[in-house]
Amino acid sequence: KHTPDMLPDADVVYLVAAITKFRDCELNHDSYTVNVDAPIGIAADFTARGSHIVYISSEASTWPGPTAYGMQKRAAEAGIMAVCLYRGLAIVRPGQFKDRTEEFAKLVIDIGSNKKTGVHLWK
Repeated sequence: KHTPDMLPDADVVYLVAAITKFRDCELNHDSYTVNVDAPIGIAADFTARGSHIVYISSEASTWPGPTAYGMQKRAAEAGIMAVCLYRGLAIVRPGQFKDRTEEFAKLVIDIGSNKKTGVHLWK
């Protein structure tokens, strides 16, 4: 367990959850901790230090179907918005990007570098 005073200084923090396979989110009991609890906790700690948060979510957070992955992304977005008090936060909702990782990385870096806020869709 860490405490906020143990964190490095960071102007911008990029949060990316580690369990991304839909089936793993359904079967792995740790997926909620990894995909929801951890990003919210990290966002809270760094927000308290004045960092800008860029959370990489997923377009699955907006899907109507009940998948564990989509529900976890929705829960993480809501929790991060609450701890950031809707300030200093950008949420990026990418679709599948396969061979376009460089393009996606440029978008995310631009959002962080310019401290953009709000929800950014990327297809």
